[in-house]
Amino acid sequence: MSLNNFIIAFEGLDGTGKTLFSSIISDELDKLNVSNKRWPIDSHGTITSREMLDADLSYAYYVNSIRTRLAEATKEVLIFDRYLPSALGYQKLRKSSFGSIIFAKSELNKIYQSIVKPDLTIVLHSSEKVRRKRVLSKPTVDQYDIDSLETKNKNFWCDFYSTIIDESVIFLDTTRSKEDITREILKEILSTMHNQKKHNST
Repeated sequence: MSLNNFIIAFEGLDGTGKTLFSSIISDELDKLNVSNKRWPIDSHGTITSREMLDADLSYAYYVNSIRTRLAEATKEVLIFDRYLPSALGYQKLRKSSFGSIIFAKSELNKIYQSIVKPDLTIVLHSSEKVRRKRVLSKPTVDQYDIDSLETKNKNFWCDFYSTIIDESVIFLDTTRSKEDITREILKEILSTMHNQKKHNST
C-alpha cells in the first residue's frame, strides 16, 4: 500500500448516516479535485448468509475486504463505510453475552499492525428518535436492522466506541443540518491531511 494514501473511516450505529455522509464527502472531495475512492465495508463481493450469521466468518470477510481495497489503490483518499472497529465489534457482539464485555485498545492495536489504521475515524451519532426513523424507513429492513434498535445493542456499541478515542477520532452528531455536518467533516479531513503532509515533509 502506498504511504500517500489517506484513509477515512466512518463508524457509528445503524441509522446515524455512515453511508449518506461517506457518499457526500466523496462527492465533495471530487469537487475539490481530490482523488478518492469510496467503499462500503462489504464491497469485496456478496457476503453469504453463512458468513453473516457466523461471527468469525463475518469478521474474516470484512478484514479481507478492507485488505483488498487497501492493496488496490495508490495515492488516493480511501473512504470506508465502517472499518475494523465495526468488524471486531460485530464479532464480539455475536459471540459474547451482553452486559460484561470489556474492550481493550490493545486488541485493536494488534489488528492495526496487519491492516493500516485510518488517518481519520469519524464516529457518527444521533438521537434515538431520529435513528429509529432512519432505520425503519430503509428500502429493506431485516432482522439485523431491528436488532440494532435494541437498547442492549446501543449500549454495546456506545461502550465500544468509547474505547477507540484518540487524536485521530472525532465524534459528530448527525441530527444537525446536513450542510453543517458536511462542512465540519471536510474541515477535519483537510486539516488532518495538511498536518500529515507537513509532518511527512519534516
